[in-house]
Amino acid sequence: MEPSSLKKSIENIKLNLKFYEKIIDEKKQKNETLNKLLYERNKQIIEMNRRIEYLIQEQKYEIIEIIQSINKDNIDKELLRQLVEKYNSNLELADEYSHLINNEKKEDLEQFDIISNEDKNIAENERK
Repeated sequence: MEPSSLKKSIENIKLNLKFYEKIIDEKKQKNETLNKLLYERNKQIIEMNRRIEYLIQEQKYEIIEIIQSINKDNIDKELLRQLVEKYNSNLELADEYSHLINNEKKEDLEQFDIISNEDKNIAENERK
């Protein structure tokens, strides 16, 4: 191999390395951003789970209180009405929470699709 063609080959290899390093850096940045988003969403989901657990626990004690009053033949209708209202509001909260999680899962999947499509495009461009 001639020295000039060897130099050209080495220069091409260096250019390819820089190109691949740039692609790797971009992928790292995208992954870090996506990981941060997922971390924040997981924190939100954990907080919502805590709230729902608290509401369920609170309702459990109220139900026990009502059962005890029923056992004493001293039914507190107002307490029963309040319990039903809280139960209905907790159902609404759980429903909203379910929609929130489903929307976030959809957004996450769309984000992963965007990244995988970008990866496919990069791979196709590299082949060309």
